Amino acid sequence: MKLVTSEFDRNDKSIKAITARNAVLNKEIDAQKEKVSTLEKALANAAESFGENDRRTLSWQTQLNNANAELNNLERELKDSQEEVKNLNREKVEKLVNGLKTAGEIAGKVLVAGLKAAAAAMAAIGTGAVASGKFIKDSLNVYGEYEDAMKQVQATMGLTGEEGEEAFNKLSQAAKDAGATTRFSASESAEALNYLALAGYDTEQAIGALPGVLTLAAAGDMDLARASDLVTDSMAALGLEIADMDMYMDKMAKTSQKSNTDVQQLGEGILVAGATMKNAGQDLDTLNVMLGVLANRGIKGAEGGTKLRNIIMSLTSPTSAAAKELESLGISVTDSSGNIRDMNDIFTDLNKELDGLSEADKMNALSNIFNKQDLAGVNALLSGTGDEMNNLYKELENADGAAQQMSDTMESGLAGSVRSLKSAYEGLQIVIGEQFAEMAQGAVGDVTELVRDITEILNDGVQEGDITAIGERISSFLIQGINRITEYIQMPLI
Repeated sequence: MKLVTSEFDRNDKSIKAITARNAVLNKEIDAQKEKVSTLEKALANAAESFGENDRRTLSWQTQLNNANAELNNLERELKDSQEEVKNLNREKVEKLVNGLKTAGEIAGKVLVAGLKAAAAAMAAIGTGAVASGKFIKDSLNVYGEYEDAMKQVQATMGLTGEEGEEAFNKLSQAAKDAGATTRFSASESAEALNYLALAGYDTEQAIGALPGVLTLAAAGDMDLARASDLVTDSMAALGLEIADMDMYMDKMAKTSQKSNTDVQQLGEGILVAGATMKNAGQDLDTLNVMLGVLANRGIKGAEGGTKLRNIIMSLTSPTSAAAKELESLGISVTDSSGNIRDMNDIFTDLNKELDGLSEADKMNALSNIFNKQDLAGVNALLSGTGDEMNNLYKELENADGAAQQMSDTMESGLAGSVRSLKSAYEGLQIVIGEQFAEMAQGAVGDVTELVRDITEILNDGVQEGDITAIGERISSFLIQGINRITEYIQMPLI
């Protein structure tokens, strides 16, 4: 403590001086604790050897009391000293915060001025950009979201190296083109591409499928990501190729037009029943017709698909009771070659054979063939057999272009024009944001470095000279920012 006092004035209240004294106090406290421990042992030995009331024992007790009192004084002094350091640190931090606030205000003014200058420079060279810092900031945010969406596509497809970069650029251009020409923005199109990538589509397949997905989503007034997911999953369930997409979507659109369902509900039904229908050898028209007939009776979406799947399974893999009932009715599920007949034909025969039975016998026969929970679906299909199904089959023969026609109709009004405008405006923001992205990324990197530098300076607590060091670092940051903006606005943008 004498050495510390010789280095610092006794009244020196600086953090450095108090910290030095605290180090000595800590050592003294440790030594005092050892002394107390020794005295406690001596007191215990004396009490055991001479008794608690012996003068020697009482002498040890007195020494222990004095040692504890001294320890308490030292700990109290250290606590007061530490509190003083906290108060000094609090004052330093308040000064630092005020200094950083001022520096931040200066940095903000410099950045806004730089962005306005950059926007003015762009306008001056004829790019037509709006000379507004807010517009550029918003454009950077939009571009950042779009870039994130495309990076997700890149990661999902595992695009790396030069070939990966070339593929990524193609995908990015496809998303931008979609944003410029449809109601869906480039960012939404990027999300759709990611769903196509998740379905296993490669670059060319995804680019080829995107327009069809956009058309179906617009026709069904669906979220683009949902449309992508629904189309890829349901087509996979049916074993269809990308080349079949237009035909597949046209039949979905026509079915939704001519029955009491929409494109999304129909797709959900196909997703559930598609694989079973395919395995039963049924064509796409039959699948759409039967789901359409069920929808006309209020059995739609996944519920309709579930009932249709169960009905087909009851016919193609009948229980012994079901097989016996079908045989007694004279209903053949397969043809002479062992292939499963068209479901429309099977239900036509079933309808004919049940026609002469009483209601009780009819319900008993159906209960023997089908699960009781599916009877509502069975009766719906039986009631739709004949003209209703045949008319829907005829409509599907002329389904070419139905999806595009629905999409055009949906987007022909004011609301559609507004959606297209929003999409085109986002495309403009992406182009502008892309122009400023390099500068903005550099600026963000500079700010990140600044924050890390300040964190490193303050890592051991606020020390003398820290405010000066932080001020110098902020000054350097501002100068770098001004130089970066100056350099950027001198670069040709076109």
